[in-house]
Amino acid sequence: MELLDADSYWAGMLDAIYRYPAAYNSRAALFGTPAPDDPLLPTLRQFVGALRERAPGAQIYAPLGVGTHVDHQITHAAARDALNSAVLCYEDMPYAIRPGALDQRLGMLEGTLSPQTVVIDATLGTKLAAINAYASQIDELFGGADAMERSMTDYAQGLRPAGGTFGERLWDVKG
Repeated sequence: MELLDADSYWAGMLDAIYRYPAAYNSRAALFGTPAPDDPLLPTLRQFVGALRERAPGAQIYAPLGVGTHVDHQITHAAARDALNSAVLCYEDMPYAIRPGALDQRLGMLEGTLSPQTVVIDATLGTKLAAINAYASQIDELFGGADAMERSMTDYAQGLRPAGGTFGERLWDVKG
């Protein structure tokens, strides 16, 4: 967060494998349907609602849930539940670059989905550095730092927004 010069708040919520190891004990479970009694959904829904009350004018972003990681799905659902239409969803990377993954997730969602692509020419380098700082996941998710930079740059260039070379797509999900 420091590298991004972004404000943050540590909410103390654990990743699925630590929060509920009995339910999320395999890769299939971690990338499947969230456990119906997972305590994260009500906790996160309440947290996001309180965040909105504390910062009513802030734009809140949540994962779209591409790749179906249970934490991403739960965060997406909690943000939509708590904020209605006042949330923009980002495409989860690197899952969104996997063939068919984005379309699969979009097909799972209800409501009206409106994409918008924003120019990130000035911030792409910082974004790559921030991803690289998450060293424990680079090999698993991308196959190394060079592959990450290539994948992310190619994807951003492929979106080529009006007025820029590199883009990032956000989704406005209504209903």
